[in-house]
Amino acid sequence: MKSETHMRRSTEGPSTLTRRDALLGCLAVSAFGHRATAATSAAAKLQLPAIADSSEDVTRALPAIKQSGVKAIVRYYAAGYQPSLPTKRITKPEADAILGAGLALGIAYQYNNSSLQTFTAERGRTDALFSLDEAGRIGQPARTTVYFGVDGDWPDARSVAKVLSYFEAVNDAFRQRGTLHVGVYGSGKICNELGQRGLATQFWLPGSTGWADTRSFYNNAGWTLYQHALELPCGNVALDVNLVRADAASLGFFDRSGPWIAADDLTRINQSRMFVEQPGAGLFAQPSAGSDVLKSLRRGSTVTVLESKSSWVRVAATEGRDGSGFCHAGQLAPINRMP
Repeated sequence: MKSETHMRRSTEGPSTLTRRDALLGCLAVSAFGHRATAATSAAAKLQLPAIADSSEDVTRALPAIKQSGVKAIVRYYAAGYQPSLPTKRITKPEADAILGAGLALGIAYQYNNSSLQTFTAERGRTDALFSLDEAGRIGQPARTTVYFGVDGDWPDARSVAKVLSYFEAVNDAFRQRGTLHVGVYGSGKICNELGQRGLATQFWLPGSTGWADTRSFYNNAGWTLYQHALELPCGNVALDVNLVRADAASLGFFDRSGPWIAADDLTRINQSRMFVEQPGAGLFAQPSAGSDVLKSLRRGSTVTVLESKSSWVRVAATEGRDGSGFCHAGQLAPINRMP
Protein backbone atom coordinates (compact mmCIF):
# COMPACT_ATOMS: atom_id res chain seq x y z
CA MET A 1 0.00 0.00 0.00
CA LYS A 2 0.87 3.64 -0.24
CA SER A 3 0.81 5.82 2.85
CA GLU A 4 -2.87 5.22 3.53
CA THR A 5 -2.88 1.59 4.64
CA HIS A 6 0.65 0.85 5.66
CA MET A 7 1.51 4.41 6.69
CA ARG A 8 5.03 4.45 5.26
CA ARG A 9 6.30 6.33 8.25
CA SER A 10 7.43 5.70 11.79
CA THR A 11 7.61 8.08 14.69
CA GLU A 12 11.31 7.27 14.71
CA GLY A 13 11.63 9.02 11.35
CA PRO A 14 10.14 9.07 7.86
CA SER A 15 10.55 6.09 5.60
CA THR A 16 12.42 6.64 2.37
CA LEU A 17 11.89 3.16 0.97
CA THR A 18 11.20 2.81 -2.73
CA ARG A 19 11.25 -0.15 -5.04
CA ARG A 20 14.71 0.87 -6.20
CA ASP A 21 15.97 0.52 -2.64
CA ALA A 22 15.26 -3.18 -2.46
CA LEU A 23 18.21 -5.35 -3.48
CA LEU A 24 16.75 -8.74 -2.71
CA GLY A 25 13.34 -10.24 -3.42
CA CYS A 26 10.14 -10.50 -1.47
CA LEU A 27 10.97 -12.72 1.45
CA ALA A 28 9.60 -13.01 4.98
CA VAL A 29 9.66 -15.73 7.56
CA SER A 30 7.76 -16.73 10.62
CA ALA A 31 10.73 -16.66 12.92
CA PHE A 32 11.94 -16.59 16.44
CA GLY A 33 15.67 -16.63 16.73
CA HIS A 34 18.65 -16.93 18.99
CA ARG A 35 21.51 -14.52 19.30
CA ALA A 36 23.88 -14.51 16.38
CA THR A 37 26.52 -16.34 18.38
CA ALA A 38 24.22 -19.34 18.27
CA ALA A 39 23.35 -18.95 14.60
CA THR A 40 24.24 -21.64 12.15
CA SER A 41 27.57 -21.26 10.39
CA ALA A 42 26.07 -22.57 7.19
CA ALA A 43 24.62 -20.03 4.81
CA ALA A 44 20.95 -19.58 5.59
CA LYS A 45 18.41 -20.01 2.85
CA LEU A 46 16.73 -16.76 1.90
CA GLN A 47 13.71 -18.40 0.30
CA LEU A 48 11.54 -19.29 3.26
CA PRO A 49 7.79 -19.59 3.83
CA ALA A 50 6.42 -16.07 3.87
CA ILE A 51 3.40 -13.84 4.24
CA ALA A 52 3.22 -10.84 1.92
CA ASP A 53 0.69 -8.11 1.27
CA SER A 54 0.21 -5.85 -1.71
CA SER A 55 -2.04 -3.01 -2.85
CA GLU A 56 -1.56 -4.11 -6.46
CA ASP A 57 -3.14 -6.83 -8.57
CA VAL A 58 -0.57 -9.62 -8.27
CA THR A 59 -1.90 -11.90 -11.01
CA ARG A 60 0.96 -11.47 -13.47
CA ALA A 61 3.58 -11.66 -10.72
CA LEU A 62 2.39 -14.97 -9.26
CA PRO A 63 5.21 -17.12 -10.74
CA ALA A 64 7.84 -14.77 -9.27
CA ILE A 65 5.99 -14.59 -5.96
CA LYS A 66 5.87 -18.37 -5.65
CA GLN A 67 9.53 -18.68 -6.61
CA SER A 68 10.45 -16.24 -3.83
CA GLY A 69 9.03 -18.57 -1.20
CA VAL A 70 5.88 -16.59 -0.38
CA LYS A 71 3.07 -18.89 0.74
CA ALA A 72 0.21 -16.43 1.27
CA ILE A 73 -0.83 -13.01 -0.04
CA VAL A 74 -2.99 -10.43 1.75
CA ARG A 75 -5.17 -8.35 -0.59
CA TYR A 76 -7.83 -5.70 0.01
CA TYR A 77 -11.51 -4.95 0.13
CA ALA A 78 -12.27 -1.24 -0.33
CA ALA A 79 -15.65 0.46 -0.59
CA GLY A 80 -14.55 2.95 -3.23
CA TYR A 81 -12.13 3.48 -6.08
CA GLN A 82 -8.86 5.25 -5.24
CA PRO A 83 -7.09 6.76 -8.29
CA SER A 84 -3.67 6.47 -6.65
CA LEU A 85 -4.25 2.74 -6.06
CA PRO A 86 -6.22 1.61 -9.11
CA THR A 87 -5.85 -2.15 -8.51
CA LYS A 88 -6.03 -2.13 -4.72
CA ARG A 89 -9.45 -3.82 -4.57
CA ILE A 90 -9.22 -7.55 -5.20
CA THR A 91 -11.28 -8.96 -8.05
CA LYS A 92 -12.78 -12.41 -8.38
CA PRO A 93 -10.42 -13.38 -11.25
CA GLU A 94 -7.41 -12.30 -9.18
CA ALA A 95 -8.61 -14.26 -6.16
CA ASP A 96 -9.09 -17.32 -8.36
CA ALA A 97 -5.60 -16.88 -9.81
CA ILE A 98 -3.98 -16.61 -6.39
CA LEU A 99 -5.74 -19.69 -5.08
CA GLY A 100 -5.18 -21.53 -8.35
CA ALA A 101 -1.45 -20.91 -8.03
CA GLY A 102 -1.49 -22.82 -4.75
CA LEU A 103 -1.11 -19.75 -2.53
CA ALA A 104 -3.28 -18.89 0.44
CA LEU A 105 -5.20 -15.62 0.53
CA GLY A 106 -5.70 -13.20 3.41
CA ILE A 107 -8.06 -10.22 3.37
CA ALA A 108 -7.81 -6.72 4.81
CA TYR A 109 -10.39 -3.93 4.60
CA GLN A 110 -9.11 -0.39 4.11
CA TYR A 111 -10.79 2.70 2.71
CA ASN A 112 -9.85 6.10 4.15
CA ASN A 113 -8.86 4.39 7.39
CA SER A 114 -6.03 6.86 7.85
CA SER A 115 -8.65 9.44 8.88
CA LEU A 116 -9.97 9.35 12.44
CA GLN A 117 -13.30 10.64 11.12
CA THR A 118 -13.82 7.24 9.50
CA PHE A 119 -14.23 5.57 12.88
CA THR A 120 -17.90 5.79 13.74
CA ALA A 121 -20.45 3.11 14.52
CA GLU A 122 -22.30 3.89 11.30
CA ARG A 123 -19.21 3.51 9.20
CA GLY A 124 -18.24 0.32 11.04
CA ARG A 125 -21.55 -1.29 10.17
CA THR A 126 -21.32 -0.12 6.55
CA ASP A 127 -17.77 -1.43 6.15
CA ALA A 128 -18.65 -4.76 7.74
CA LEU A 129 -21.66 -5.30 5.47
CA PHE A 130 -19.60 -4.33 2.45
CA SER A 131 -16.92 -6.83 3.47
CA LEU A 132 -19.48 -9.59 3.88
CA ASP A 133 -20.80 -8.88 0.38
CA GLU A 134 -17.26 -8.88 -1.01
CA ALA A 135 -16.54 -12.17 0.74
CA GLY A 136 -19.49 -13.69 -1.06
CA ARG A 137 -18.30 -12.22 -4.36
CA ILE A 138 -14.77 -13.64 -4.24
CA GLY A 139 -15.63 -16.82 -2.34
CA GLN A 140 -14.04 -16.08 1.05
CA PRO A 141 -15.16 -18.96 3.27
CA ALA A 142 -16.69 -18.80 6.73
CA ARG A 143 -14.42 -18.88 9.79
CA THR A 144 -11.76 -16.75 8.08
CA THR A 145 -10.78 -13.19 8.90
CA VAL A 146 -11.04 -9.65 7.58
CA TYR A 147 -8.35 -7.38 9.06
CA PHE A 148 -9.74 -3.84 9.40
CA GLY A 149 -7.11 -1.13 9.15
CA VAL A 150 -6.58 1.51 11.84
CA ASP A 151 -3.94 3.51 10.03
CA GLY A 152 -3.01 6.15 12.57
CA ASP A 153 -1.41 6.52 15.97
CA TRP A 154 -4.34 7.78 18.03
CA PRO A 155 -3.56 6.89 21.66
CA ASP A 156 -5.76 9.46 23.45
CA ALA A 157 -8.94 8.23 25.16
CA ARG A 158 -11.33 10.07 22.82
CA SER A 159 -9.73 8.61 19.71
CA VAL A 160 -9.61 5.11 21.17
CA ALA A 161 -13.32 5.37 22.01
CA LYS A 162 -14.10 6.20 18.37
CA VAL A 163 -12.15 3.18 17.17
CA LEU A 164 -13.88 0.94 19.69
CA SER A 165 -17.33 2.11 18.54
CA TYR A 166 -16.37 1.26 14.95
CA PHE A 167 -15.26 -2.26 15.89
CA GLU A 168 -18.31 -2.85 18.07
CA ALA A 169 -20.45 -2.17 15.00
CA VAL A 170 -18.27 -4.39 12.83
CA ASN A 171 -18.65 -7.24 15.32
CA ASP A 172 -22.42 -6.77 15.55
CA ALA A 173 -22.75 -6.99 11.77
CA PHE A 174 -20.52 -10.06 11.55
CA ARG A 175 -22.43 -11.79 14.35
CA GLN A 176 -25.70 -11.29 12.50
CA ARG A 177 -24.31 -13.22 9.56
CA GLY A 178 -22.28 -15.58 11.76
CA THR A 179 -19.58 -16.15 9.17
CA LEU A 180 -16.35 -14.15 9.38
CA HIS A 181 -13.88 -13.23 12.13
CA VAL A 182 -12.65 -9.71 12.88
CA GLY A 183 -8.97 -8.81 12.77
CA VAL A 184 -7.20 -5.47 13.11
CA TYR A 185 -4.17 -3.78 11.57
CA GLY A 186 -3.03 -1.08 13.98
CA SER A 187 -0.82 0.10 16.80
CA GLY A 188 -0.08 -2.02 19.82
CA LYS A 189 -2.42 0.14 21.92
CA ILE A 190 -5.34 -0.31 19.52
CA CYS A 191 -4.67 -4.06 19.24
CA ASN A 192 -4.55 -4.38 23.02
CA GLU A 193 -7.75 -2.38 23.57
CA LEU A 194 -9.64 -4.48 21.03
CA GLY A 195 -8.23 -7.74 22.33
CA GLN A 196 -9.19 -7.00 25.92
CA ARG A 197 -12.79 -6.43 24.81
CA GLY A 198 -12.97 -9.45 22.52
CA LEU A 199 -13.49 -7.22 19.48
CA ALA A 200 -10.72 -8.80 17.38
CA THR A 201 -9.20 -12.26 17.13
CA GLN A 202 -6.09 -11.59 14.99
CA PHE A 203 -3.67 -8.68 15.39
CA TRP A 204 -1.44 -7.25 12.66
CA LEU A 205 1.21 -4.76 13.74
CA PRO A 206 2.57 -2.20 11.25
CA GLY A 207 6.23 -1.39 10.97
CA SER A 208 5.68 1.98 12.66
CA THR A 209 7.31 0.80 15.85
CA GLY A 210 7.03 4.22 17.49
CA TRP A 211 3.24 4.03 17.56
CA ALA A 212 1.69 3.69 21.02
CA ASP A 213 2.46 0.42 22.83
CA THR A 214 3.58 -1.36 19.67
CA ARG A 215 6.83 -2.61 21.17
CA SER A 216 5.16 -3.80 24.37
CA PHE A 217 2.36 -5.56 22.48
CA TYR A 218 4.93 -7.29 20.29
CA ASN A 219 7.05 -8.33 23.25
CA ASN A 220 4.01 -9.64 25.15
CA ALA A 221 3.42 -11.98 22.19
CA GLY A 222 -0.13 -10.84 21.56
CA TRP A 223 0.38 -10.19 17.86
CA THR A 224 -0.31 -12.40 14.86
CA LEU A 225 1.56 -10.63 12.04
CA TYR A 226 4.28 -7.98 12.06
CA GLN A 227 4.89 -6.02 8.86
CA HIS A 228 8.66 -5.64 8.94
CA ALA A 229 9.72 -4.63 5.43
CA LEU A 230 7.94 -2.57 2.81
CA GLU A 231 7.66 -2.30 -0.97
CA LEU A 232 10.05 -5.00 -2.07
CA PRO A 233 9.90 -5.66 -5.82
CA CYS A 234 8.72 -9.09 -6.93
CA GLY A 235 7.90 -9.64 -10.55
CA ASN A 236 6.09 -6.49 -11.64
CA VAL A 237 4.57 -5.62 -8.25
CA ALA A 238 5.69 -4.36 -4.86
CA LEU A 239 5.19 -6.52 -1.79
CA ASP A 240 5.33 -5.78 1.91
CA VAL A 241 6.46 -8.75 3.98
CA ASN A 242 5.53 -9.95 7.43
CA LEU A 243 6.82 -12.01 10.28
CA VAL A 244 4.37 -14.47 11.81
CA ARG A 245 4.31 -15.15 15.53
CA ALA A 246 5.61 -18.67 15.91
CA ASP A 247 2.70 -19.95 18.03
CA ALA A 248 -0.11 -18.03 16.33
CA ALA A 249 -3.06 -20.42 16.26
CA SER A 250 -4.54 -19.03 13.05
CA LEU A 251 -3.94 -16.26 10.57
CA GLY A 252 -7.52 -16.30 9.32
CA PHE A 253 -6.43 -16.95 5.71
CA PHE A 254 -7.89 -19.44 3.25
CA ASP A 255 -6.93 -21.58 0.29
CA ARG A 256 -8.87 -23.65 -2.23
CA SER A 257 -9.86 -26.13 0.50
CA GLY A 258 -11.26 -23.54 2.90
CA PRO A 259 -9.69 -22.05 6.06
CA TRP A 260 -5.94 -22.32 5.66
CA ILE A 261 -4.01 -24.48 8.06
CA ALA A 262 -0.51 -23.08 7.95
CA ALA A 263 2.20 -25.66 7.39
CA ASP A 264 4.47 -26.51 10.29
CA ASP A 265 7.36 -24.70 8.60
CA LEU A 266 5.45 -21.42 8.92
CA THR A 267 5.45 -21.58 12.72
CA ARG A 268 8.63 -23.37 13.67
CA ILE A 269 11.52 -21.57 15.32
CA ASN A 270 13.85 -20.10 12.74
CA GLN A 271 17.23 -18.61 13.49
CA SER A 272 17.79 -16.49 10.43
CA ARG A 273 15.90 -13.22 11.18
CA MET A 274 17.14 -10.93 13.92
CA PHE A 275 16.59 -7.38 15.12
CA VAL A 276 19.28 -4.71 15.12
CA GLU A 277 19.56 -3.96 18.84
CA GLN A 278 22.11 -1.16 19.06
CA PRO A 279 21.42 2.37 17.73
CA GLY A 280 23.72 3.16 14.83
CA ALA A 281 24.92 -0.42 14.40
CA GLY A 282 27.31 -0.60 11.51
CA LEU A 283 27.06 -2.77 8.43
CA PHE A 284 30.72 -3.43 7.60
CA ALA A 285 32.32 -4.54 4.35
CA GLN A 286 34.41 -7.16 6.17
CA PRO A 287 34.21 -8.89 9.59
CA SER A 288 36.37 -6.24 11.19
CA ALA A 289 35.63 -2.91 12.88
CA GLY A 290 38.48 -1.47 10.84
CA SER A 291 36.80 -2.18 7.51
CA ASP A 292 34.60 0.23 5.59
CA VAL A 293 31.18 0.99 7.08
CA LEU A 294 28.64 0.39 4.33
CA LYS A 295 25.65 1.65 6.24
CA SER A 296 24.42 2.58 9.70
CA LEU A 297 21.44 0.37 10.55
CA ARG A 298 18.36 1.61 12.35
CA ARG A 299 17.65 0.10 15.75
CA GLY A 300 14.66 -2.22 15.42
CA SER A 301 15.21 -2.98 11.74
CA THR A 302 15.61 -6.61 10.72
CA VAL A 303 18.47 -8.54 9.20
CA THR A 304 18.73 -12.02 7.73
CA VAL A 305 21.64 -14.06 9.03
CA LEU A 306 23.58 -15.56 6.13
CA GLU A 307 26.68 -16.85 7.91
CA SER A 308 28.45 -16.62 11.26
CA LYS A 309 32.18 -15.89 11.52
CA SER A 310 33.15 -16.04 15.18
CA SER A 311 31.79 -12.81 16.73
CA TRP A 312 30.78 -11.43 13.35
CA VAL A 313 27.68 -12.25 11.33
CA ARG A 314 27.21 -11.80 7.61
CA VAL A 315 23.71 -10.48 7.05
CA ALA A 316 21.30 -9.15 4.46
CA ALA A 317 19.78 -6.00 5.95
CA THR A 318 16.01 -5.36 5.91
CA GLU A 319 15.32 -8.23 3.51
CA GLY A 320 18.16 -6.94 1.36
CA ARG A 321 16.81 -3.41 1.05
CA ASP A 322 19.90 -2.06 2.79
CA GLY A 323 22.37 -4.39 1.14
CA SER A 324 24.54 -7.02 2.79
CA GLY A 325 27.67 -7.03 4.88
CA PHE A 326 28.87 -7.87 8.38
CA CYS A 327 27.48 -6.95 11.81
CA HIS A 328 29.02 -7.63 15.19
CA ALA A 329 26.97 -10.31 16.94
CA GLY A 330 26.56 -8.15 20.04
CA GLN A 331 24.58 -5.63 17.99
CA LEU A 332 21.84 -8.13 17.15
CA ALA A 333 18.91 -9.50 19.17
CA PRO A 334 16.47 -12.42 18.79
CA ILE A 335 13.45 -11.74 16.64
CA ASN A 336 11.09 -12.72 19.48
CA ARG A 337 11.83 -9.47 21.34
CA MET A 338 11.71 -6.06 19.71
CA PRO A 339 14.46 -3.74 21.01
